[in-house]
Formats: sequence, C-alpha cells, structure tokens
Amino acid sequence: MRVLLTGAFGTIGQPALHFLSKKNHSIRCFELPTKKNRQIGKKLARKIPFELVWGDIRNRTDVERTASDVDVVIHLAAMIAPHSERSPELAHDVNVLGTQNMIQCAKSAGISKFIFASSFTTYGSTMSMPPPRKVGDPQMAINHYSEHKITCEKMLLESGLPATIMRLAVVLDPNRIAQLDPEMFNIPLAQRIELLHPLDAGRAIANAVAADTIGKILHLGGGPDWQITYEKLMKNVLTLFGLGMFPANAFRVPASDHDWYYTDWLDTSEAQSLLKFQTVSFQQFLDECRSNTKTLRLFAYPLRKIITWFLLRSSNHRNGV
Repeated sequence: MRVLLTGAFGTIGQPALHFLSKKNHSIRCFELPTKKNRQIGKKLARKIPFELVWGDIRNRTDVERTASDVDVVIHLAAMIAPHSERSPELAHDVNVLGTQNMIQCAKSAGISKFIFASSFTTYGSTMSMPPPRKVGDPQMAINHYSEHKITCEKMLLESGLPATIMRLAVVLDPNRIAQLDPEMFNIPLAQRIELLHPLDAGRAIANAVAADTIGKILHLGGGPDWQITYEKLMKNVLTLFGLGMFPANAFRVPASDHDWYYTDWLDTSEAQSLLKFQTVSFQQFLDECRSNTKTLRLFAYPLRKIITWFLLRSSNHRNGV
C-alpha cells in the first residue's frame, strides 16, 4: 500500500511510521519543515525507508502535492492542548482548515481509506456518567481542541470518503515523563483517566491500514490495565523522581459536574478485536519511565524539598482558590 502519514514525526507518528515500515508499506511522510522535524527526519531516515515531503497542511497546494498517488491517508497532524488554547486562531487553521484541505485532496486522489486521529476529550466532562465511554455517547466540546476534533469528524463523515475515526486516550510518552506542567494541578485526584503507550497507538494505526475498519469509529486506549485514577498516576510519576505525593489541596476539587476534567475510561473492545494493539502493560510503562529517569532521580532526590516547594507554587488551588 502507498500510505501518506501526516504528523509523522510526532509522539504517535514515529511509532506508526515504524510499524508501517515493518508491514512493508510504501510510506510518504508529510511534515512541517521546522528545525526539530529536520533533525528527527534525518535520524529516522537512517533506520526506515520513506519518502519525505515538507510542507504546511494549511497550504492547499502543499497538500495537493503530497496527497497525489497514494492509497491510504493517515491524518495525525494537529495542534493539541495546551498550545491550541493559547493560540486558538492558529490551532483552528491547522486542525480544521488543514483537515479540510486533506479531505478534499484525498477525495480528488480517489484514496481507498482515510484514517483520522480524533480524541476522547470530545466527550467533555463525563464523571457523572458510569464508565466506560462508548462511541455512541454524546460529544460536547469543552475547549478549542475538542471543538476542532468534533468539527473534523463531522466533515469527514459527510465527505463520503471511506473513513475510520480513532478517538485516542491520553498518549503518554515514557521519554517525556519528566516534563511536569502546572496544568497537572487542574485535574481532580479522583478523575478517571485512561492512558495509552505510544507504541500501542502506533501499532493500532498501522494495523488499521489493512483491517476491516471502514465506516467505524474506534476507541484507542490501553485497556482495563490502564484505566486508573489521576491520583494513582501522580503518585507513580512523583515516586519516579523521589518526591512524595503532593497534598490533596494542591489539586482542583470539583464543585460541580463541569469542574471535572475531560478524560474517562473507554470501551476499547471493538478496536482491540480488529487491531490487536494492546501489548504494553501499565507496569511495563512505569518500568520504562523508571529506567529513563534514573540519572534525573539521582539529582532530584537531594533537592526534593526545594523541587516540591517550587512546583506547589504553580498551583492555583493550594489555598482553595
């Protein structure tokens, strides 16, 4: 198969590229020519054969050029939160207009399948509902990013293309686990959250090229082993750095249903049956994180009190705010 992969050098794109190559597909990668992407492209080209097309998904001419003469489009390129919330106009151009360009050019090219990466954040805050979320559950935009994804899903379904929509859980990269952000305090500790290893995300996407998925909306998550609370995730992450769990009052305490975060557990049974992608356990993920943070932990542990104090300063909820 001749496969076009957008967002090929991202957290999900790189493992997808790896598994597509293992299946001997002819791969064309479409990426923005940033300094970082050029470095990643050179590194990947030493290991994986692929055609690389530089361009901007917002530019119709660039998209027409890259979408010609392919059988399958895998559209991963997107501007995600929190960047989408800080630059909503740019995010709309990338996420919505970019996807519109890709859909229109894919139709002109007469492709056999269009695989689109959406998100489980499109369900909004669902903690008042019993889990897991099912693909037929109502969607509710709660930020720019989820609004963009809902709009793009609608465009794709109305386009007449042979499409597969994948609503992904939180894809957590064990190589970036040390990147703690103040946003972490805005998630209630009791929040249900499902995670997915990047390798399993990439495996699912690559397997979807040949699988019988046209016309389906599928949930991609790690499965029951990865269905945890945010408190469990934070305890495990902070332990990696030799830090103790932060006090409960540093985190958001929801006063209403709308105060919960936009994550939940997913029914992934159909996706797993079709794509056979859930291979990495949550414990294996933690072991990988522990190995990746070994050196950092040596430096962080003696400074744990200072680090804890510094991080807690970024919480808006510490004093009940």
